[in-house]
Amino acid sequence: MIKILTLLGNNYGGCLQAYALQHKIKELGHNSTIVNYTEYLNKKPSMKGRIKRVVYYRRNQKFEQFRKENFSMSSPVEFLEDDGSVYIVGSDQVWNPAIAFPVRKHFYLDFVKDASRKNAYAASVGDMKLDNDEENVTEIVKYINDFHYLSVREKSSVGLIQKYTDKKISNVLDPTLLLSNEDWEKVIPKVDIKPYVFVYTLGLNSNDIQLIDQLCQKKQMKIRDVFYKKRFRYLDKKLNHLGPSEWLAAIASSSFVITNSFHGTVFSIINHKEFLVITRNSMNNRIYDLLESLGITGRIFHSDELQSLDSLDSLPKIDYKKVDQKLHTLIQNSVDFLNEILNLDK
Repeated sequence: MIKILTLLGNNYGGCLQAYALQHKIKELGHNSTIVNYTEYLNKKPSMKGRIKRVVYYRRNQKFEQFRKENFSMSSPVEFLEDDGSVYIVGSDQVWNPAIAFPVRKHFYLDFVKDASRKNAYAASVGDMKLDNDEENVTEIVKYINDFHYLSVREKSSVGLIQKYTDKKISNVLDPTLLLSNEDWEKVIPKVDIKPYVFVYTLGLNSNDIQLIDQLCQKKQMKIRDVFYKKRFRYLDKKLNHLGPSEWLAAIASSSFVITNSFHGTVFSIINHKEFLVITRNSMNNRIYDLLESLGITGRIFHSDELQSLDSLDSLPKIDYKKVDQKLHTLIQNSVDFLNEILNLDK
C-alpha cells in the first residue's frame, strides 16, 4: 500500500495537488491512501482566522464534499505511526520552515522506521531555506539523508537542499501538471468560454487593483474575482464560495486569467489560457521556475511593470504547441520518477 502525506488545508492548490497525485498513482496501477493528518491546522485560530471560517463556511463545506467524493483517505489521525507502507510525502510546501517543527518533522517522515520506504515527490520549502530554521536544521538534515527517493518541485530548491546531502535530488513537476486537461474535465461541469477575466490573487495592493481594473476596462471584459469583498470597479461577480470543481470550471470558462498564485498559473497553462502573473513579495520562485522551464517567463510582471502595459491584448499570444512539447518531456521525466517509487510497493 502507498500512503500519501501532504497538506490538507482548504485551499485550491493544496486540495487539487493531493487529488492529482492519488489519481496518477491509480492510473499507474497502484492503490494509495491519503493520510488524514491535519494537526498543523489545529492551532487556536486568531480573530482574523475565526472571521475567515465564517466568511468561507460554504466554500469549506464544498472542499469537504470534494474530498469525500474524490479522495481515498484515512480516518483523521492525531499521531502518525509506521504501518509498513511505502510513504510519499509531497507535493506542496510540506518542508516550509513556517510550519512549526514538531508538526513539520512528520512531513520528513520521522516516524517511518525503514529508510527504503521514505520518499518525497515534489516537496517544497517555499521561498525559504532549510537553515531559516537554525534551531532544528541539524535534525532536518538527518531526516533528509534518510530518504530513499528525493525530489523537489522547484528547480531553485535543488541547490538549497543538495548542499546538505550527497543523495540525488530530482526536480519534478507538481502533480497537477501530470494530469491532462481531459483528466481535469472529469471533475468539473461542462463549460463554455465566456468573455470575462478570471482574477485569482493572494493579496493585492491598491495600485495593482486599479491597474487591473484599467486593463480589463480597455479590453471591455468584466472581472470575476475570487475574493470575499468587492475590490474592482469593473467587477462582474465575486466568487468567494467556490469549491475545487467550481474553481476549475471558472478558469476553464474564462477568456483571460490574472493571478499571482502558483496553481492559478498551473491551471491557466493546462487550459491553454492567455494569462498574466503579478509577482508578490514571496512565493515567486515556484512560478518563475515553472514558466522558465516552459519558455514563457514573459507572462510575469512586477507591480511597477503593469503601468507600462498598454492593454491585455498587447501581450504576445502564448504558443501552446511549443509549451506542450516542453511540458510533455517534463511530464514523462516526472512519471518515470514516480514509477520508481511505486515499484517499491511490489
